[in-house]
Amino acid sequence: MLPPKLTLEQTPATQTLPVDSPKKKAEPTAPPAQLITFPLSLKNKLSLSGYTQGRYIYNMVEGVKTNTFDVRRARLDLRGTINSKWQYRSQIDFAPNVRILDATVSFTANPYLRITAGQQKIAFSLENLLSSTLMENINRSQVVEALVSRSADVISLSPNSNNNGRDIGVIVSGGIALDSLRKRNIIEYFVGVYNGDGINKGDNNVDKDFSGRLLFSAIKGLQLGGSYYKGLGSYGTDLTVERIRDRIGGEIYYFNKWVSFKAEYIQGKDDTISRGGYYAQLAGFVIPEKLQLVVKYDGYDGNLDVDENVSTIYTAGLNFIPNQWAKLQVAYDMRHEQAETQTKNNQIQMMLKLMF
Repeated sequence: MLPPKLTLEQTPATQTLPVDSPKKKAEPTAPPAQLITFPLSLKNKLSLSGYTQGRYIYNMVEGVKTNTFDVRRARLDLRGTINSKWQYRSQIDFAPNVRILDATVSFTANPYLRITAGQQKIAFSLENLLSSTLMENINRSQVVEALVSRSADVISLSPNSNNNGRDIGVIVSGGIALDSLRKRNIIEYFVGVYNGDGINKGDNNVDKDFSGRLLFSAIKGLQLGGSYYKGLGSYGTDLTVERIRDRIGGEIYYFNKWVSFKAEYIQGKDDTISRGGYYAQLAGFVIPEKLQLVVKYDGYDGNLDVDENVSTIYTAGLNFIPNQWAKLQVAYDMRHEQAETQTKNNQIQMMLKLMF
């Protein structure tokens, strides 16, 4: 059996690329008296799904060891089709606080043109667009968190703010397939226009942010891509001033039925500060679809003009997938920051995902 592949949350409706969709399994048969089944469906026009991720963290900070439980995510996702052309989606997260993540309406004219309007993930970065339910590693990379509208991005209003890689705007996308390769697109494109201020926020200026993403998949199992983002953001001590917020990135993803490999490099500029980083991750099944080993290198430089400023995380992980509804992940992060005085701050995490 094939390993679960990556599921990207922004892709043309017609594509079946090697960009991650788990092998479809037969749904369990409901008892005769059961009137509602999950995922909830009504004449193929409405589907309701959701998942919860509970986590345990043990921080091995030198002299101040801590451990805690938390609810990482608790989400409900409603999707529907009005007809073959029109689709909609609403996703709400209940942890750590209640908020709308996705609220979109899509129109698919043909395989080459799809328009999606509303709050959604920005078309930038492989790992940003990857659904958290199928990530091999518990955490996203440092550079993705810092430069792709997530927890460490400059447009975050506080350390607890996280736009989850999303913004409000319009994305035009599509794919091109050869006649002999109808099962996957060999070229895909995404072009987006956004407010640039993150989720659940309006925009009080005439400026808009732009992104572009281009993917090539001519060889089965291999995907190459690049992303570009040009924008302005209201951040820093004076929120009335809009500052540069630009990014550029490249990615590679390869998989076969036993292993997968993906890597990205992203560089960005926030006002006058240039930042950059990359990750490389290798995952392999020792028991097909059940037990998976993961190793990852994750490096990030918060200021490319300053020496000795790189933060590095080496991760070793283990994923146990008993069935299509559950996943147990364990990861050990070895952290290293370039500084004259080193402080031990390694971390162990365990996360259980249950979904319906």
